[in-house]
Amino acid sequence: MYAKSFMALDGNGRLTGARTAQTAPYDRYCCHLCGSALQYHPEYQTERPWFEHRYDTLTENGRQHCPYVNPELKETRIIRQ
Repeated sequence: MYAKSFMALDGNGRLTGARTAQTAPYDRYCCHLCGSALQYHPEYQTERPWFEHRYDTLTENGRQHCPYVNPELKETRIIRQ
């Protein structure tokens, strides 16, 4: 499980938020920090929309340096709550 991201680059390379992405849920999104492809999760009744890294689409930079893939220990505790 990776940390949820609420920002991504859209197919045109523009920074976009997860709520804005609801207007184009099938666009290609990638991480604004590491360039890895992201999966978009639409808004549900109990959760806001978000982007998620997927293991099979991680770039080498993403595997080694992305804070969404390798969060600090303190952040991991917050994610699990």
